[in-house]
Parts: sequence; C-alpha cells; structure tokens
Amino acid sequence: MSNILAHPIGQSLILPFSVSILCSFLIQSLLNNERGTRWAVLAIAAGALASYVAILGLPPFPPRVSSQKFFYIVVFATLVGITLKPSRKLSTRTLFFPTALVVVTWFAIPTLTWRYPETFVPPILLMAVWLVTLQQFDRLGDRGLLGIFVLIFGATGIAITAGLGNSASIAQVALAIAAAAAGFCFLVWRNHQFRFDRLAIFTGVVPLLALISQLILFGGAPIFAMLPLLALLFVDQAVAYTFPSWKGSTLAVGMICLLPLAITAALALHFEASNDPYGHLPVTPIAHGTSEG
Repeated sequence: MSNILAHPIGQSLILPFSVSILCSFLIQSLLNNERGTRWAVLAIAAGALASYVAILGLPPFPPRVSSQKFFYIVVFATLVGITLKPSRKLSTRTLFFPTALVVVTWFAIPTLTWRYPETFVPPILLMAVWLVTLQQFDRLGDRGLLGIFVLIFGATGIAITAGLGNSASIAQVALAIAAAAAGFCFLVWRNHQFRFDRLAIFTGVVPLLALISQLILFGGAPIFAMLPLLALLFVDQAVAYTFPSWKGSTLAVGMICLLPLAITAALALHFEASNDPYGHLPVTPIAHGTSEG
C-alpha cells in the first residue's frame, strides 16, 4: 500500500478512484436508494481530498499558499453543498456568486495591489468563468450523467495543461478529481435516480474551478490551451442545435466531449514545444514577488 501511495499514478488515479467507489457504495448502502444516490456524490470530494493528502500532506491551518488553500476550499464547498438548502428565497444559483467571490478573492489577495490596477483584471475574469461554469452545470441537472462526463473531461484537460506547464501537483490533483468522478460514475452507471444537483456542483465543480484559479492567477499552464474546455459546457446545446432531430444518448454526447479535450491537448503540446510566452497569461509584477505553491 505504501508503494502505491508513493507513486504518482497511485496517488492521483488508483487512490481517488478506489476511495470514491468505496464511499459511494457505503453511502448508497447505508441510506435509501434515492437519498443514497444523491449523497453518494460526496465521494468525489472524498477521493480528491484523499489524493491531496497523499500528494501534499495535510495542510496547516491557517493556510499560507494557494496549494494549501485548495484543501480547505474543497471542505468549504462540501459543507455548503450539504448544509444550504435552496428555497423560494434562496435558489441554487443565488449561492454561486458568493461562492465565486469568496474563493477567488481568497486566492487573489496575495496578488492584488492598488499600485498595479491590472492585478484586479484576472480575478474579475475568473469570477465570470466561475459563474458561467456553475450555471451551465446547474442546467445539466436534468441530463443524468452528462454533468459527470463533462467534469471528467474538464479535469483531464486541466491535468494535461498543468502537467505540460510544469505544475505537477496541480496536474495530479486534477487527475484525482477526474478519477474520483469516474469512480462515482462507475457505481451509479445507468442509475436514473441520479441528478447533477447542487450537491454535485459544489463537491465536484468547485474544486476544479479552484485549480483553474491557481493556474490563471499564479501561472503554470498555457491559459489559451484551456479555452477549448469551455466548449464542454455547451456541448449538449451545440449538438441539439446542429442536429435537432438527433436523439443521441448521454454516452454519445459524452464521447463528443473528446473533441475539445483533444484540441486542448494539442494546444498544450504546441505551447510547450514552442515555449511561447503568450501561451501563458501574463503575470503581474506583484505576482512575481509572491511565493505560491
């Protein structure tokens, strides 16, 4: 077991996949079918956190660098998904803005300074990406496992770009999110009771957005290479618009997600081969002096 946890593949693939399947099975077994299926999505966060601890260890509190903040963001997002129940006055989408504001601001604080007003631009753009992403995943709630497929492909794309951008730890954690989501998907496959609801959004999507925030604010990946991944959020709408009469399955639409992923991989390889500085988001002067993990 120690040999597995010492190897990157074991840390970022085998461990989160196994933890996710085990937790999903236990939750579904201990709770009734409908409630168990809904709460089993917590296994995605469990798998990601287990992998994080295996890779980077248990972070101190309070955290000082972005890599340490990630652990507590996953815990925070999971607690939000569990405790806050949407009502007529508090909808699911109402929770998105404060979540994006809190997380992005917490990440960006070391880079912000009034001496360089341009340092406020990346956080503002990031918040827009957060809101669009969270709202699109909320719309996928009635599409069964398609939301999980998009999450898996998105996390894989982030892992590829981070790995080629020499951000090995972020690449491993992104792979862990993809593996944990795959483990959950494996157990609830063809379970029509599952819906990609608020709980799934906060336990699966928020951690991935946190990794994207790290890469954009502190560098370590070709930002332009990640842009095609935004197409994953609209793939079902694009298919429905292009082929109005096509009644493709969720699996078929999910396989179409391979196209944006392939484009991302190709662009990441191109930027890595050419070492193009414009493939990375320019880092502000204050960020150059910030020690971030």
